[in-house]
Amino acid sequence: MFIPETVKKAVDTYMSLSHKLLPDYQLELFIHGSIGLNTYESNKSDIDCIIVTNPELTLDQKEILNQLHLQFEQQENIPMDCVYIAKADLSSQSPFLNTYFYYNEGTLSYGDYFNFNPVTWWTLHQNYQDPPFPTTTGSQLRDYVFQNMQQYWKPYIERLKREVQLDLSISDEEIKEEIEWIVLGLLRQFYTLKEVGVTSKYDAGIYGLQHLPKQWHPIIQLAIRIRKNELVVVSVETMNQVIDFAEFLISYCEKLKSTD
Repeated sequence: MFIPETVKKAVDTYMSLSHKLLPDYQLELFIHGSIGLNTYESNKSDIDCIIVTNPELTLDQKEILNQLHLQFEQQENIPMDCVYIAKADLSSQSPFLNTYFYYNEGTLSYGDYFNFNPVTWWTLHQNYQDPPFPTTTGSQLRDYVFQNMQQYWKPYIERLKREVQLDLSISDEEIKEEIEWIVLGLLRQFYTLKEVGVTSKYDAGIYGLQHLPKQWHPIIQLAIRIRKNELVVVSVETMNQVIDFAEFLISYCEKLKSTD
């Protein structure tokens, strides 16, 4: 895993602040997400990480954690997206079933955490030697991604299709967000099902251009251009093209998985 100098500096700042504000706690920081995939984008990527604590943080530390992240953001310009989990919890019979502190989009929360999954574990094991997290087989990774496609993406596309048919107003910026989210998100899952691995949104777009019929290349190229913050023109008709692409790719992946 290549860690850019700006990220190294930010991590050093965070660790220094944690030692100052939480002197009785030992913290270990494990990076995943785009940095773990070697696709960090300046001014766009977060520092996605899991922070293992010893001992366990309690609700009494909430204000201290708020101060830690506030001071971090005053010193660094890279957002952190992290969760705190106790070292003892990792060795329990039922880890990841508790409630946790997590920091996302500038807010510290306490509750169920959403990012403990085989994609995260796979990425961590690719980048750290014997990390204290569950191992994931290729079969488990593919099963998880396919289940997510069925339970999240399929209903999401069906709902979006109804909204477009009802001609609900949607801004150009919202359309661009949907294009990038849907096209590149589904292509990441297509990559996992085909290659038994994890890739970034941008690289998934390139993979789609290499492995899918040419009729879908324009919408994939559009999603890549949006990802790169290039100027593009979109319309509600573009959303219909995205829906057609999503339905095609979900069906394609269902056939692919049925051959297992």
